[in-house]
Amino acid sequence: MICKERHHTTLHEACVTAGNMSTLSSHVSHRIQTTAVAVLLATARVYAADRSGSLHTVRALIDPGSEVSVITEALAQRLRLSRAKTSVAIFGVGAQHTGMTRGIVNLEVESRTSDFSLKVCTHVLPRVTPYAGKLTNPHAWPHFEGIELADTDCHANDPVELLLGADQYAAILKPGLRTGGTHAPVAQHTTLGWILSGVVDGGRRSSESVLSHQCTVDDQLTDLVQQFWEQEAWPIPERPLTKEEERCEDHFASTHSRTAEGRYVVRLPFKSDAAGIGDTRTAAIRLLQTMERKFNQQPKFQVAYQDFMQEYELLGHMSRASATHEADNQRIYYLPHHGVVKESSTTTKLRVVFNGSQRGRNGE
Repeated sequence: MICKERHHTTLHEACVTAGNMSTLSSHVSHRIQTTAVAVLLATARVYAADRSGSLHTVRALIDPGSEVSVITEALAQRLRLSRAKTSVAIFGVGAQHTGMTRGIVNLEVESRTSDFSLKVCTHVLPRVTPYAGKLTNPHAWPHFEGIELADTDCHANDPVELLLGADQYAAILKPGLRTGGTHAPVAQHTTLGWILSGVVDGGRRSSESVLSHQCTVDDQLTDLVQQFWEQEAWPIPERPLTKEEERCEDHFASTHSRTAEGRYVVRLPFKSDAAGIGDTRTAAIRLLQTMERKFNQQPKFQVAYQDFMQEYELLGHMSRASATHEADNQRIYYLPHHGVVKESSTTTKLRVVFNGSQRGRNGE
């Protein structure tokens, strides 16, 4: 049938009269039924040390597909370990952003089956995985006889609170692999015991969801965020040095030197226009008289004190002041000193303290 109206013929297909054809409309929906076999993931029971050194039993997932190791927020708080502040983006399978870390915790992990231990740098996340064991009897397979399992409670539903990634996987591997066919899990020997993984014959899981634990750290995103805040930060102008600070730097540059032993020597900077602090001689004499009374009661203390002062003078750290200095109207400050004895010290039992914070008569 040809349409004879005035428009382009590609605007619709040929018209068909209703009387010449009957229309049948049907919709068929098919649901594909899949048989989902249970898969056992490698888990281990390990000891984790808290801040005081006490050990806690923790269930860990061994995941060589993860770039980093992960700890749950609950376990990190339970162990009361110090945490470094950081926020790193974590991505999983399908390049899905799973969240931002809540810091980094250095954790010490010990094996239950040997004296092996290792230090693990873990990223803190609210959860690691919803995985729960699907094995009822790990000794039902003959190839598991006589081995010590890393997780003796593979069938337990307690949560996994620690994930050991590829950064630790190589450190725990040991020679030894036991296989039992295509429908049985394999056993890999590690320092934590034998870990089991693979298909569980006869087991079934829900076909609605599966677990996959590939984990990637996006350092580039973290760097971009850091650069953003650096660009948005308000510039802090560099504070110019005061005249006193400039004189101090010039004094250091002109007076410092280095000895043959590699030690730096520099003269102390003194203020040329410092205000007078009043009489300091009276307080120094009063403390010296107190020390002399102590010398009369403790002769050994007196000998040690005199030896120290003589050595101090021989080394050139001080020199005797004559009475003519005060007559010349020179500015003189007296530095009080006293001794502190610590019998438990293995090096120097006597320590002479020079009290440079002693106030003068005018309170300065």
